[in-house]
Amino acid sequence: MDLFMRDGHKQMMVKGSAADTVDLSSNSLYVPGVADGYWASHGQAQVDGVSYQVFEHSGTHAELLVQQNVHVIVH
Repeated sequence: MDLFMRDGHKQMMVKGSAADTVDLSSNSLYVPGVADGYWASHGQAQVDGVSYQVFEHSGTHAELLVQQNVHVIVH
C-alpha cells in the first residue's frame, strides 16, 4: 500500500514510452477471485520527477500509475 503516493491505496506502476500500450479494457482483465469493476482515469501524479496517468479500479480501489505517453486502452 502507498508504494508511490501516500493516499491509502494499493498501487502498481507501469513505465514505458509512446511505443507501449496498456490494455485496461474489461475483456482483457478477467482474473478469477478479483472484485468486479472497471478502471477509470483518476488524474495525474508526479513520482521522482516523472509524470504518470493514474487509473483507479472501482472494485478493488487499487491504483495503476502509467508513465505519461504510454497508450492506455480503458474501454
